Amino acid sequence: IVIGDDEITMPGDKIVKFKRASKATYINKSGVLTEAAIDEPRFERDGLLIEGQRTNYMLNSESPASWGRTSNMDVPETGTDNFGFTYGKFVCNDSLIGQTSAINMASIAATKSVDVSGDNKHVTTSCRFKTELQVRLRIRFDKYDGSATTFLGDAYIDTQTLEINMTGGAASRITARVRKDEATGWIFAEATIQAIDGELKIGSQIQYSPKQSGATVSGDYIYLATPQVEDGPCVSSFIISGATAATRASDIVTVPIKN
Repeated sequence: IVIGDDEITMPGDKIVKFKRASKATYINKSGVLTEAAIDEPRFERDGLLIEGQRTNYMLNSESPASWGRTSNMDVPETGTDNFGFTYGKFVCNDSLIGQTSAINMASIAATKSVDVSGDNKHVTTSCRFKTELQVRLRIRFDKYDGSATTFLGDAYIDTQTLEINMTGGAASRITARVRKDEATGWIFAEATIQAIDGELKIGSQIQYSPKQSGATVSGDYIYLATPQVEDGPCVSSFIISGATAATRASDIVTVPIKN
């Protein structure tokens, strides 16, 4: 197997070449979020991970307080858990008690939203979350025309039953799913929206919402990790970002077919 410029001898008479022009992350066989170096292959529980190029538009991956939260959403606790996930505990401060609206925990600025005017017609938002409370996590999508944003649709996720409900004019264009990792305790959520002609950019927010037909209660909280907004029709591996959007290069695997 050729990894970058190094060749590793394996049983057999064929050489498989692997390259990737950037670092990347993956969940190793022990369930730990791991960073792979340039040209290093990523082996998860299901085998070799091969992905195309993607960009994470959610900034400051390692600084939860800088994920674009609303100012009255507090972050009294941040850290990295035993599985390598950088998280923040997002707590509604007392000014929100009794209100019924959703509040940003992570968001991207309208001007930094995903371009859907060309070949790419999908935006996927994902994250990991957990809480002992029955509240809701909301993934919202909106469009930006260069001067104003317009609401498109929401995916509401009940944090205990994991029931999903879509709302908004673009609800039929949104797909969503959740799954709980029993080993780590994190619940992975993802939602994808398909753009239509005339939409130029689509943004997204990951939000706390009170339980259905309820209101915010003192101390309502959600732990949040690995927020990502990416260009594409499905979720991909987590991309660590900084002050600007970060791109993971394509995995390129060359397999000889001649005997």
